[in-house]
Amino acid sequence: MSPRTDEIELIGLSMADQLRVLDEINLLSVFIKSYFGSSKLNIAVIGSCIFMWWAVAQRTFVGPASSGAQ
Repeated sequence: MSPRTDEIELIGLSMADQLRVLDEINLLSVFIKSYFGSSKLNIAVIGSCIFMWWAVAQRTFVGPASSGAQ
């Protein structure tokens, strides 16, 4: 069974992209910790927002190019 195409787009198509995004979220978390204190809730919420924004950006740029080819 192959995964649905929207799931592939959401995870960014490659492991390298996923790792890069995780690195960016980790760096952002360190910044947030030093700026706001070590509130785990803030880090989780902002990390989730960043990831959702990234996923939407991936879908926006990747989706039309791949689906429009047919």
